Amino acid sequence: MRTLLIYTLAIFFLNNAYAQHKITGVINNTENQPVPYAQIGILSTSIGCITDENGEFTLALNLNKHLGETFTVSAIGYKSQNIKITKDLTHLSITLQPITKVLDPIVINSKGLNLKTYGTKPGIAPGGTSILSVSGGSALALKIYPDQFPVLVQNVKVNILENQLKEFQFRIHFFAIDSVTGLPGKDLVNQNLILKSTIQKGYVTLDLKPYDITLNQAFYLAVEWVNDSKTKALLQSLIEKPIEWLTGEIENNKMVTYDKNGKVLRKVKLTKEQLIELEERRVPHTIIRTRAASSIKCYFRRSIYSDWKEYEDVMIAEVEVLN
Repeated sequence: MRTLLIYTLAIFFLNNAYAQHKITGVINNTENQPVPYAQIGILSTSIGCITDENGEFTLALNLNKHLGETFTVSAIGYKSQNIKITKDLTHLSITLQPITKVLDPIVINSKGLNLKTYGTKPGIAPGGTSILSVSGGSALALKIYPDQFPVLVQNVKVNILENQLKEFQFRIHFFAIDSVTGLPGKDLVNQNLILKSTIQKGYVTLDLKPYDITLNQAFYLAVEWVNDSKTKALLQSLIEKPIEWLTGEIENNKMVTYDKNGKVLRKVKLTKEQLIELEERRVPHTIIRTRAASSIKCYFRRSIYSDWKEYEDVMIAEVEVLN
């Protein structure tokens, strides 16, 4: 069994330990209510984070690299904002304007429809993927092609290989397939679909029948790691003391360094002593079960605004629909 643990949690603090600039803030709507799960980050980079249930965030970046650039603030159902990065920018109070969108209704008569399941099943030798991230926003996405449309979404199931947190949460997305790149595109559902659970392993299900989600095209089913304020505080407390030699991400017992566009710059095999130190400093995490790639395509992004890349494995997840 192969498990890929990407230590973005450690890197969130370590890569920026010497030239780190932190921007904290809170995001509210026009009624002065917090906007949870809003997205803050620099487009096409690994710099990004998600607000917690209180609308609060911390964005860490290297000021030497990103001074003068802009970061984007967006949330489902709201207009986006772009903010310029300056030396004096340390705290923000942001108000997002709602989007008024009238959609043409798709009417489905559920009588006579069949319940069908699309997605992946566990393989003989499954592995797992976990994104250890305070900032959140990393995600896996499966390309789904129902055999007829429209479909009425009933529920989503995700297979957990191992969970070490008291409670974890994911955000479920249904992304359009971009007509040019074929990658995950815009959100097809204008709501935050949050899956919370305390299970240690096995399938966890999000009932989507109350949301009345109807899709009229092929789509990506995506699972995104997000944290509430308690989980963020726990993870931050565990990694306050940095590992001095860790300057990249850990993949398959190697330390991999990327540039801001996600291109691999360097790979270094870890020593036995380094692997032992990582194990001793391991923080709680939630691992999604994966298996070897199949005819179903799976894609991965490292943070909220980083580019999607084809993934070597596929996550074990299913969506049940009526069509």
